[in-house]
Amino acid sequence: MDPSAPLEWSFNPWHERPAQAWGAAAVVIVTVALVAGAGLPALVTAALAAGLGAALGRALLPARCALDDAGVRWGVGPLVQRRPWSAFRRAVRAGDGVLLSPFSRRSRLDAYRAVFLPFPSRLAARLVPDIDARLARHGL
Repeated sequence: MDPSAPLEWSFNPWHERPAQAWGAAAVVIVTVALVAGAGLPALVTAALAAGLGAALGRALLPARCALDDAGVRWGVGPLVQRRPWSAFRRAVRAGDGVLLSPFSRRSRLDAYRAVFLPFPSRLAARLVPDIDARLARHGL
């Protein structure tokens, strides 16, 4: 693969982790039903549902991930985030994805500041060598 070409993939939790996706959907449905049954105004119920959906979005919505010479891009639908390579100081590759962190060592803040890019199981074997090469090229 051309090292300057963007490396892009998508991850669908409904295909890769259906039990987790169904569990997250059940949590959203039950919680929204409980909040709606509490008699709160519809706008408050909708805001709480949106917040819960956003918190569990990684388990519910398909995501697009990309690595290119400028940095890393990931997101769901029109909600795309981008960070340059200079924002990362550590990369940890696991079997199911890669964690990119702004901290040189493991930190409690990784849960909030790091980026986890999941690999689809059908493409993991093909993605890993290219991802490793890109990470090495950027000192990670």
